[in-house]
Amino acid sequence: MLYYNNLKFYAFFSIILLFLPSAGISATNNFSPVLAYQMVEQVQHEIELIRKHKQASIDDRESIPVENVYPREVYFQALTLRQKAGRLCHETIQSLFAPPLAAQYTIPKDITAKDVYEIVNDAWSQIRCAKAGLSIREDTTQKINLTKDTKKSLTDVFKQIVQANRQLNLILEQPIEQGDVYAIVEQANAYLIDILNKIAPVWSLNAPTLPAYQAGTAPIDSYNVMLRNFRIIQEIAKDSGIDMLDLGDDVQVPINTSDVFDLSSLILSELRYFASQIGVERVYKLSPFPDKVAADVFQQAQFVEEHLKVLNEFTEKFPTWTNLE
Repeated sequence: MLYYNNLKFYAFFSIILLFLPSAGISATNNFSPVLAYQMVEQVQHEIELIRKHKQASIDDRESIPVENVYPREVYFQALTLRQKAGRLCHETIQSLFAPPLAAQYTIPKDITAKDVYEIVNDAWSQIRCAKAGLSIREDTTQKINLTKDTKKSLTDVFKQIVQANRQLNLILEQPIEQGDVYAIVEQANAYLIDILNKIAPVWSLNAPTLPAYQAGTAPIDSYNVMLRNFRIIQEIAKDSGIDMLDLGDDVQVPINTSDVFDLSSLILSELRYFASQIGVERVYKLSPFPDKVAADVFQQAQFVEEHLKVLNEFTEKFPTWTNLE
């Protein structure tokens, strides 16, 4: 068998792979969550190969305590996986290609398991790009045993994506940073402002002011605020008759910047859904904020909290607010 040692060849070949039809059945009409689960399994096996190659540490935290996950919630976790996988691909071939553009996606109106599969499949292509750039030639698609359990649910897919996200962050030379988290939280505030502006004619709303800047905060501080924000969102959903996932109270320590990023992405999925219920649409585009630090993220997280308090007060009085459109 002929092996190529030229890194540029592998990088070029990997780009070609991105445009080839991917393994799977994305055109099927009978799409089951187990297919998305199998795709995540393939991603995880590829990540493990790269982890061993780079001699990175293992994230051995227990699975996130979550149940009753809906497609929109899995989809946004898959988007975080795609962003990290794209960054890993770029790191391995950065001498040949320009820096990656800001992440931008057209979110489907009605997200399904098939949409989740396609985003994870895209992330898999990026992982294969990174593997080629590192000259890792083993093809895991021929060796791994994918699950045959047809009872796998979107909750199972969500948990596996979170685990893949955690491990991927330990492999990246440039892990998820405060600027990445800031972009997600800033987008959450943008959705909340859109929502409050849409319902303002119904009720006299007092817009909150930006909380004071607090220097010296850490990722755990922002995580705790965003966790409070998620609980407020749960209250809003309950009052409004909106179904959403159940997130347990256990926090898997230690908390790092990537964990804040993932939780914020979950919150963004819920706010985007809230907005869609009253006819508010926004392009999902994450602009880079390279100069932001933990205190900036903390301030934005608190701003989300203040906006959510206003929305929560409104939905308690007007539980049918999603019928405003």
